[in-house]
Amino acid sequence: MQDLLVAAPTVIFDVATSAPASVQTARQMNPRILFVDDEANMRELLSLYLRHEGMEVTTVATGQQAKEVFCQASFDLTILDLRLAGVDSWDVLNFIKHNDSKHPVIIYSGVDENELVQKKDFLGRADAVVRKMSPLASLLAEIRQHLRKRSSTGEAH
Repeated sequence: MQDLLVAAPTVIFDVATSAPASVQTARQMNPRILFVDDEANMRELLSLYLRHEGMEVTTVATGQQAKEVFCQASFDLTILDLRLAGVDSWDVLNFIKHNDSKHPVIIYSGVDENELVQKKDFLGRADAVVRKMSPLASLLAEIRQHLRKRSSTGEAH
């Protein structure tokens, strides 16, 4: 008697909602993230982590590069370091919000609480602030929350 091997269907989950998605729609739904940080190690670490979580990640080191790449491609969310050389984070955040006021931007910064308080006007334009000392799961939770909001309105830049 022959054993019948039946392959179980592949189930892929939408990263933004954690809900099952078909294989075809799952491929179309990989969130596109723009990550701006002048620290190469941080760019590499975070992009590996987010790719492992099913996201497409584009990394850049400068504010000028961020502006250029933002205009050339469509992104679902931007993660922006607070301190950048050259074109600073304030300029990048204003540029993004000017081009797409609903585009989610998460400030991901290693600065201390006192500096964050001093920059509260700047941070008010961002959708969230996550400290680099926080577990990566905290950043991932913020990303997923904002992607859920964005996908419920059907918007993308």
